[in-house]
Amino acid sequence: MSSSDAIKGPTSGRENRNVYILSAAFTAIFTAYIALQNLQSSLNQAAGLGIISLSCMYACIILSGILAPAVISAVGEKRIIVFSFICHVIYTGTNFYPTFGTLIPSSVLLGITAGPMWTSQSVYLSDMALSYASRTGADGHAILSKFNGIFFSMYETTQITGNLISSLVLQQGSYNNTASNDTVKYCGRE
Repeated sequence: MSSSDAIKGPTSGRENRNVYILSAAFTAIFTAYIALQNLQSSLNQAAGLGIISLSCMYACIILSGILAPAVISAVGEKRIIVFSFICHVIYTGTNFYPTFGTLIPSSVLLGITAGPMWTSQSVYLSDMALSYASRTGADGHAILSKFNGIFFSMYETTQITGNLISSLVLQQGSYNNTASNDTVKYCGRE
């Protein structure tokens, strides 16, 4: 079996569509994630819950990134992406009732899946680029650059939308900058 036969598969002919779908899905998921990440330390101040949950998440991301190749070979890149999106939804949901019993486990779960998710995303884009290049005879590096450009230009809009949502949430609440020990600072929706 030649390498071009190995690249052709069920996605052949739909590479562009798949890249746009993947990019749109990441944009939607990470718009909510960026907004929540920006608000963690402001909205979940009780006993440092927001900071602790983010710390747990990023510690798990570091560990899961190290194990990503083994996990991807065992589970598969598409399944990891779908499962990680489910974990992002769970994380978003737990922010509606943030306690140590809800937010910390969802942060750990999200952190465990994030490393393999990002590696799977890269592998999936590479597979789509190689498939497209093989099918059309185009330069593989140019197609990979194009697909990465499409993905990251869509994904990076989450910085705008996520920060906009965070700003809107913070503007709707009241913030008492002159709080004493007897008063409580409120940030976000009351």
